[in-house]
Amino acid sequence: MANSDRIFDLIQSLNKGERRNLRIMVNREGTQNSPFFRLLDELYRLEKFDAVYLQKRLKCKPYVVQRGMKRLFEMVLMTRGHYQPERREVIGKKIADIRYLIAKRKNELALGLAEAVQASCTEEERFTELITVLELKIDLLQAWPDRREKAIEAMLHARQNQLDLDRLTQLRYRIDQIQPLSQNKNFSLQIQTALNDPLLQASFSSERARYRVDELKWQLQSKAGQYELALHSIRRMVNRLSAHAPQFEDFPTRFIDAQFTIARLHLGLGHRIAANLALQRVIALPLEDETLVARRFGEYCRMQFVLALEFGDAEVGLTAANLFENNLATYQFAFSPGQVQRLIYLATAVYIFSGQYRKADRLLARRPPKISAADPLRKYALFNRLLEVLIAIRDHDAERALQLRKAVRRQLTVLPEEHGQQLANFIVEAGKNITTDPLDNRKEWLRKYRAEVTQIPEPELSTLPFHQFLEAQIQGETVMNCIRSNGFTSANRTG
Repeated sequence: MANSDRIFDLIQSLNKGERRNLRIMVNREGTQNSPFFRLLDELYRLEKFDAVYLQKRLKCKPYVVQRGMKRLFEMVLMTRGHYQPERREVIGKKIADIRYLIAKRKNELALGLAEAVQASCTEEERFTELITVLELKIDLLQAWPDRREKAIEAMLHARQNQLDLDRLTQLRYRIDQIQPLSQNKNFSLQIQTALNDPLLQASFSSERARYRVDELKWQLQSKAGQYELALHSIRRMVNRLSAHAPQFEDFPTRFIDAQFTIARLHLGLGHRIAANLALQRVIALPLEDETLVARRFGEYCRMQFVLALEFGDAEVGLTAANLFENNLATYQFAFSPGQVQRLIYLATAVYIFSGQYRKADRLLARRPPKISAADPLRKYALFNRLLEVLIAIRDHDAERALQLRKAVRRQLTVLPEEHGQQLANFIVEAGKNITTDPLDNRKEWLRKYRAEVTQIPEPELSTLPFHQFLEAQIQGETVMNCIRSNGFTSANRTG
């Protein structure tokens, strides 16, 4: 059933438009009572392919499910008739047309088409396809030495540009291999060596290469903590994107990712207004792809949550939390279970710190999606339990707080150290007797917590300022008010 598993994964990956086209094709195959028609409905309900379950639900023999899966695979491929081919595929077809005309000995027609494709590839800086077209064109220009010489010169130039891109790609792979500071005593030296690489100082003729240089520079500068320089590099990168959009087929994705990065860098530097302006530029970009719209929604909500928690702005946080709750069902298809848990965590934190405990309860009561052991964001299932501990503490529900602490401790035993075990353990201990301890004891917990938290590198969990929660309980204030009164405290965090 390995092949059926792959077909199942393919069907689950379809967006709404593709599912609609598949449904239309399935409707043409038979009646609503046929096993084949019902198979598609059952597949949409499953989280993992289960042939035995499908046989029982459809009351059919194993071969019916196998044949149905194969037929659905054929239909998914047929929906490509509604699929808008990528620009690379269009150019590839035109190159095939040139070869067809050459085989038919229609060299003048082939040469005319090659000229048109060369112009498109040159404008869009598609060097791989440009080299192929120029090789065909050189063969067609045997009778015109001058034109042939120009084509050879253009091909050599294209090969140099492609070589530049390949070398920059190799540099990016080397940069990706640099281990983080916590695991690498040579981190600073390796980052500085990469920044001084001759490739990053070279002058390139292609915009794609210049763009890639800026991209590598901001990544290195951000890792090195040089956030002002990183902002300068990424702004230059965005300007290149906007000025040469046709050269970047995935322009919307690149633009959105860059603007969110700019917002994170500004947020890390404490530039609230600049961070918000970057977010508004993302929202203003018109998009058609449903998956990209969903990704923008999730990242926008996440950034607004972090902004609200950093600056103690309950209004911004509550607006984003309401937006998230109202639209989660629409966009959840584009998120991994870990991403959903992270968004729930941040939205719930906003509700708790704004004093909206019942809304926080309601959000945490949503049935959480199952998270695989390999999901790097599975720690947020634990963090959400910690939020439930806070609510129980606030409600003076000692019995529930005890049950939740036990559940948290069970989860801590299966999470690796880097997932915030140390800090989560301390939060559980700090909340243990908060409802019964005298005021002086609570202040001692607060002092101890502040000393402990500075030694634990877990930036995401620090968006849960538990010491602010303790302080709010002592002073009878909302956590947002405590955050505002203490000022911005995480100036170097970029998320």
